[in-house]
Amino acid sequence: MENQRVRLTKRLLKDALISLMQTMPFDRITVKRLCEEAGINRTTFYLHYNDTEQLLLNAEDDIIKVAKDMIIGPDRSRTSLECISEFLSYVQLNALHFRALLTFKDSEIFIQRFSRDVIDSLKPYLSGLNMPEEKKDYYLYYVMVGSLAVIREWITSGFRIPANEMAELLYRMTFDVINKPSDT
Repeated sequence: MENQRVRLTKRLLKDALISLMQTMPFDRITVKRLCEEAGINRTTFYLHYNDTEQLLLNAEDDIIKVAKDMIIGPDRSRTSLECISEFLSYVQLNALHFRALLTFKDSEIFIQRFSRDVIDSLKPYLSGLNMPEEKKDYYLYYVMVGSLAVIREWITSGFRIPANEMAELLYRMTFDVINKPSDT
């Protein structure tokens, strides 16, 4: 278990990374610049990460874990719409993180990881879907990647629609795709 100081150091580094990603391409962010932004020394950085790519992967892992916990969660008594709404509220509260991870040059890699991990976590709960088993993954990836594209647009447009309305929109679009698959 990490102690509080380690967690704080990692949080400072992740926040510095996200802050820098708002103003420069990821591939131009150096360990030196990251440490300056975070207010820590390079030795401390290397105690926790090998390089900036590992820090980025760790930041992505944190987002994916929270997303899975919110979308699936330990409490299955919540409706799908409630789970989506809670997740979108989280996105809005962490807009800088999501903006950086969904809009930087290599965001496609994050989108693929996010989609795969969330879909794999959801599959046990989706056994009753009305669609051919051999096509289920395609429908699920279509919905997930499409939802992330909508969320990215929602973020970049400045959250013009409240989170609960966006949740209803995503829920409706997802429901339409998953519940009306073609037989072919």
